[in-house]
Amino acid sequence: MFKYIKFLLLALLIVFFKSYQIKAQTEEEIRKNYLQELILLQEQPSSYDSFDSRLNSLFEDILSKGVAILAMDLIGYGTRIEAGTYFYERYPHWSKLGKMVTDTRAAVDALEDVEFIDKDKIYAAGYSLGGTVSLFTAALEPRIAGVGVASAFTPLRTASDHVEGLKAYSHLYGLIPRLGFFKENENRIPVDFKEILSTIAPRPMLVIAPELDRHADHDQVKQSVEEAQVIYNSLDAPKNLQFRTLHEFNHFTDAQQEELVKWLDGIAGQ
Repeated sequence: MFKYIKFLLLALLIVFFKSYQIKAQTEEEIRKNYLQELILLQEQPSSYDSFDSRLNSLFEDILSKGVAILAMDLIGYGTRIEAGTYFYERYPHWSKLGKMVTDTRAAVDALEDVEFIDKDKIYAAGYSLGGTVSLFTAALEPRIAGVGVASAFTPLRTASDHVEGLKAYSHLYGLIPRLGFFKENENRIPVDFKEILSTIAPRPMLVIAPELDRHADHDQVKQSVEEAQVIYNSLDAPKNLQFRTLHEFNHFTDAQQEELVKWLDGIAGQ
């Protein structure tokens, strides 16, 4: 099964590689001129289709920087809706979020078999739940060289009444059902996003948080980033953590995509 997953991920990479008609005569030229970094791009999942065609311009911008893209659907979404069916009947002691992280780490395993990819420059990025999965994966997977996310989280311990908070994970989407046991005892949640962000330090990280995101406590998101900044400072990497806030709603806008591309372009040569 794992070999099949690796084969599928490699096939997806080849499809992206060819679909944008990157021309090279030999593998040596590919290694020299193209794809020195790779980004695992996870979008906000859709329940009925795969990546939105509106992201084509983002893909083209990233590819123009010499960065390859592996775009993947999360389990239960897009082309993998059926894969998420009866998940907890099949895996009662696991979680969907855990499976999403495992799949992303399997993608890193597969990419290590691609000769023209720089294995030390594999980055993760995503919007909404794709960003959440990117953060969790980067915290657990040291081979992720950096991570860029948009509208990816709101703190759980201190969530206000107007956002879903932990119920988004335990009840609304069933990502971590057992997190629901902490309802009314949120202060006892063992790990929150400020710890997850801090665990990623000192690797490069971009956090984009729209001011008008109705699913997040913007001030608390900012505070989590500021607390993680203390860790980055202590590791002599203060500039590796970047925070962008725009006066926008929760939507992966052109402005946010531009911020992601600029960030990636800035760290690509490091």
